[in-house]
Amino acid sequence: KRTSRRRPPRRSSGTPTPFDLWILARCARATKEVTVAIEAFRLGDAARTLHAFFWDEFADWYVEASKVPGATTPDVAGEVFRTLLRLAHPFLPFVTEALWAGAGGEGLLVTAPWPAVSQAMARAERSNVTLARVEDVRRIVRAVRSVRAFLRIPAAYPLRLQIADGVPASLFPLLASLAGCQDVTRGRGGDAWVSLPPAFAREPRASAR
Repeated sequence: KRTSRRRPPRRSSGTPTPFDLWILARCARATKEVTVAIEAFRLGDAARTLHAFFWDEFADWYVEASKVPGATTPDVAGEVFRTLLRLAHPFLPFVTEALWAGAGGEGLLVTAPWPAVSQAMARAERSNVTLARVEDVRRIVRAVRSVRAFLRIPAAYPLRLQIADGVPASLFPLLASLAGCQDVTRGRGGDAWVSLPPAFAREPRASAR
């Protein structure tokens, strides 16, 4: 069954998507680690943890996923971003205060309580199967990008991706978008295979493991 870049159905704002659960779980971890580091006066560790979460996970993965309709929900994006602003306020007080009102925050950020792990974050941390599927998506996307970079395949050249069992078909549109593939199909055997454009293919397929 072929699944291309067609738009998945939109979800209600109250139904977390797999990537919503993933970013909530990562936000819970970052919140706990930053809090522990600040309480121990390890400000450098707190800043590094916060930077890694914001840049490597929220911006690089979640924001990119949000460009695919139906892949994320606005309520979760807002909750995570407001948590980020509260965590970052001791390091960037003026910037975070300026962004707070636009992010839907109430009152002044300087008087807002320190963030704690919410019920939604705690539930997300227990969603082990869903979190594993998102990690599969991230692993395959990184592998496809590595194949494209190693063979110097321009972004204009579409790739076709075959996925074995493991990643649910509902995530195929998101996978196609993040990996820059023309379409994603269910394959047999192996893990994931990329069909290369003829001009770049020494072999017709390359493993994306």
